[in-house]
Amino acid sequence: MRAMLQPLTRRDTLQPSEAIVVLSSGITLRGEPTEGARRRLQHAYSLLRLRLAPRLVVTHLPPPLPSYVPTVRRDLRRMHIATELEEVGPIHDTHDEALAVAQRAREQGWNRIVLVSDGTHLRRAKALFEKCGLQVLCSPGTTPAQALSRAAALEIRGLKLLEFSTARLDLKNRFSGRATVLVAAMSTHACP
Repeated sequence: MRAMLQPLTRRDTLQPSEAIVVLSSGITLRGEPTEGARRRLQHAYSLLRLRLAPRLVVTHLPPPLPSYVPTVRRDLRRMHIATELEEVGPIHDTHDEALAVAQRAREQGWNRIVLVSDGTHLRRAKALFEKCGLQVLCSPGTTPAQALSRAAALEIRGLKLLEFSTARLDLKNRFSGRATVLVAAMSTHACP
């Protein structure tokens, strides 16, 4: 299974860039990054140590979720990494992240960024950011094995959700004689 994920992972040869951008993953209401977010941030810190960019950009999820900035500032101080720290958002999805970062890049005159996310997410994320006019170099913050364990966890949660939905649908059919089926479709978004 790991061999199957390898072609899905996007990893570019890194070059000096204007910013390292970490895509949001998750943060608790207490301001602690989730495990996935922590892996992405740790990877970004290692890129900053290599002096690949003079700044780190994080994205802010919508309220009531707090900002990553206090945690990142604390981490940077603790690790003695001197860098500019910027935040864009609030964002709801990768498309919002691409728009917000591209706007900041235009304002600041950036051309190239290093994008940090899960390896299997980077191919799609890179396409969105490039559509918004940025040169993007991908650097996965997770390995294919980590992505596989996350995918397995999501699959298990998805199966539980499917079982719940099926049970609910059965009850609904039994009592009302009809069912509602929701279909979610991913739409394509344009950048300005």
